Amino acid sequence: MWRFAFVGLMVLPLAGCQTGDQSSEGVVGAYQRTETVRYNRRDYTVSFIYSDSSKSYDVKVRRQGRPMDSGATDRNNATQIAASTVSYYACPAGYRAKPIGSAKFASAQWSVNARCAKT
Repeated sequence: MWRFAFVGLMVLPLAGCQTGDQSSEGVVGAYQRTETVRYNRRDYTVSFIYSDSSKSYDVKVRRQGRPMDSGATDRNNATQIAASTVSYYACPAGYRAKPIGSAKFASAQWSVNARCAKT
């Protein structure tokens, strides 16, 4: 009998714990991450951090070996890479990252904002 009482007392404090922030829908973790991504046989470094003020991820994409340029091809590649990387690493199941606003180019890298949205 005392065993059941002991187990009940051990579980009771855990009942009040929350698992994550329920108010931030579509966000797994508000954290910073840097990953190396291979896209079209080239390596890119993708860094992103969650911005609570805009409820989106600020993503920086730069190419390893050769700097990116401000042309449409690199802009489109950076947008695709940013959305794919955030979808894979940061969005919960059933969500995909969607770019918001336009991509910006500076210092041989592209900056893209992306938000997790239900698919």
